[in-house]
Amino acid sequence: MKTMREVVWYVALVVAVLCGEGALSPSSAALIADATPAADAAFTADLEVRLEVPGAFAGVLGVVVNNDANLPPPVGFAVGTASIMFSGPPTSTFGAGRVTFNTGTINGTAGPAPAFGFSFGRSMGTSQSIDLTNLLPPGGPALAETLRGNYTFEIGASAAPAMESASASVGFKIVNVSTGKALFTLDDKNSVSAPPNDSNTVFQVPFTLENSVIIPAGKTMRIDIDPFATGTAIAVPAPSSLTLAGIGSLGLLGYVWRRRRWAIT
Repeated sequence: MKTMREVVWYVALVVAVLCGEGALSPSSAALIADATPAADAAFTADLEVRLEVPGAFAGVLGVVVNNDANLPPPVGFAVGTASIMFSGPPTSTFGAGRVTFNTGTINGTAGPAPAFGFSFGRSMGTSQSIDLTNLLPPGGPALAETLRGNYTFEIGASAAPAMESASASVGFKIVNVSTGKALFTLDDKNSVSAPPNDSNTVFQVPFTLENSVIIPAGKTMRIDIDPFATGTAIAVPAPSSLTLAGIGSLGLLGYVWRRRRWAIT
């Protein structure tokens, strides 16, 4: 259930804050303390998006790739018997007419139960932007340009006993920054969770994306990629219903905030 996965995402943040854990530093790529190789709940997530940039045409179409990528470091928490690890920070590069965004790989573990453990990781950011300018004078014909690209991702989750769970998901938008409209959206429907599956790993071969955009004469359209990869792993002893109710309420508040942030105007 998508709603429950997003609630769990916020529960991870709430529990981590209550337990005094902090976000990872930009240079962190090491296992967080209290890791255990015998952990039964685990997740992995990784995403790469590639967008082809149309070629410029003198006097008709101007193309500029801006090195303005907003790439904050990945964040993660590990509470109790748990660990979180990142392969590195997200990256955005341009070369051979293509913008490539990679979230890097996130791996987390928790448990084994009945020991308490909670891990959470998330990598996201905004790619370099692409400016497409119709160089024809105002009042002239609009230009129709086709955006093409592809993406790959890997997500996995495993959890053994009934007191453990794990999930992972990826998603992205290709956004017309000039209008705030999404040209292509892969929401977090690409996800796995355990249980119900004791072990569930998915590797997707490249998918192709294509979208046509219209650029009025004398106008510029700015486009960027806004992706994320995230996961949680939980191992808990039987908590009191009061504790669950309190944490769940805080998680629901975070869920509502996230839905508003991702709403397409």
